[in-house]
Amino acid sequence: MAEDLAIATGSSTNKPPFFDGTEYPCWKTHKQLFIESTNYRLWDIIENGNIVHKDDAGEPIKKDQLTEAQHKDYQLNARAKLFLLCALSKSQLDKVDGLATAKEVWEALGLAYEGTANVRQAKVSLLVAEYETFKIKESESIDDMFGRFQTIVNGLRNLDRKYENVDQITKILRCLPRRWRPKVTAIQEAKDLSTLRLEDLLGSLKVHEIELAHDEGQKKQKNIAFKANSSKAVQTKEQSEEEESSEEMSDNEQALFNRKFKRMWIKQQKGKGTSRKDNKRDSSLKKKPFTHKSEGGSTLDKSNITCFECKKPGHIKPDCPKLAKKSGKKPFYKKKKALAAGLKFDLNC
Repeated sequence: MAEDLAIATGSSTNKPPFFDGTEYPCWKTHKQLFIESTNYRLWDIIENGNIVHKDDAGEPIKKDQLTEAQHKDYQLNARAKLFLLCALSKSQLDKVDGLATAKEVWEALGLAYEGTANVRQAKVSLLVAEYETFKIKESESIDDMFGRFQTIVNGLRNLDRKYENVDQITKILRCLPRRWRPKVTAIQEAKDLSTLRLEDLLGSLKVHEIELAHDEGQKKQKNIAFKANSSKAVQTKEQSEEEESSEEMSDNEQALFNRKFKRMWIKQQKGKGTSRKDNKRDSSLKKKPFTHKSEGGSTLDKSNITCFECKKPGHIKPDCPKLAKKSGKKPFYKKKKALAAGLKFDLNC
């Protein structure tokens, strides 16, 4: 409620700025301007003290001895004090109650809200540190940056610490980010910083800010379109890879099925062929005992055969028992029977 009242009264040139105990530096500046614009002699009284007329002996002239012009001067003293008191809230009036002059009221308010000389110096040091390390924040607009900068500069000015216009311009140019370097260089080369106004610098920077925002917007749209196309291409590629993989899986499954079927068919055919051969061989071994045949295919008569080894009839040399004893080998016909028996065992297994 008090802030609304301060804004309402501060926006009028006929009403003094209202002070409720907050934002004293701002109120102090507005109050000084209001008093100076109304009557500059009133501000001189507030800053330097009441006007006092004295006689030749150096004593204050009594009221009943004052001239008309001297009465008007004393009236200004009262008017200056009234200009201060009428802009204070009840709580602020209690702090200056009993003070005689406008100067005493002004200094009491300054002491209450600005502190002693040591406190003022500490505030100055903090504001100077903020000024020296001032940088524009990320994604901060030029207007917001300039508002923060002016707050620091005005705070220093209220504490009687002032920076020249060229120093402020140089500081603002240095606080801009790297992407602003071409614009900063162009301003430094084209403008005389000692005569450049802050308002002109602010306007130039705002125009460049609009251009940068436009370029970044176009770049962002291109990036979005590129990402959309890329994602679409990736999805198409993934779909094609999935289809290829599914086709490969189906081909692999078909090949695996064919191999299994082929193995089963070969095994089945082998089983049939082996059983026939085994049966045929078994029957031949049972029905036809081993006999020696002549070249014409007729069976030889062993009684007429004489062994070349032992010279005895009834067998030939490969079947000779004497030769078998010497070599430790079985006769040929016995070996053949053993082979036939082993083959039969393997086939049955």
